[in-house]
Amino acid sequence: MASSARNILLCACFVLSLAAQGSEAACTQQELYLLLSCILPYNAQFFAALGQDSSIPCNRTLITGDLCTSFTEIVPCVNGKQVSDVTCRPGAVGQVNAVLEIPCKVEDFEAVCTSSPAINRGSGSGSTTFNG
Repeated sequence: MASSARNILLCACFVLSLAAQGSEAACTQQELYLLLSCILPYNAQFFAALGQDSSIPCNRTLITGDLCTSFTEIVPCVNGKQVSDVTCRPGAVGQVNAVLEIPCKVEDFEAVCTSSPAINRGSGSGSTTFNG
């Protein structure tokens, strides 16, 4: 019973943290869950390589080829999710960054993993272009 109460509390805190992000939090909770579902399978790899403290600066030298390969797999998944190009995608990276528990954020991966596809940030941008 205590475990179930803890899970409910964690979910409530997650929802409240999303609501507190203000006007830039344009994705619905369902849309954000869809986007995060692309990252979830890679959490253990990211935690092992980068740590689990989002309050410290990113050490980009830790973003190695393996992490770039994973990022390159995540981007098409994110780009393929059915979320609004108008209300969700423009602010989605900021929302995802806010809930990532690793020091490195999406922009860090984009800067280091230059051969990965670009993230679609709305209005069709990034769907077929590459960062490098």
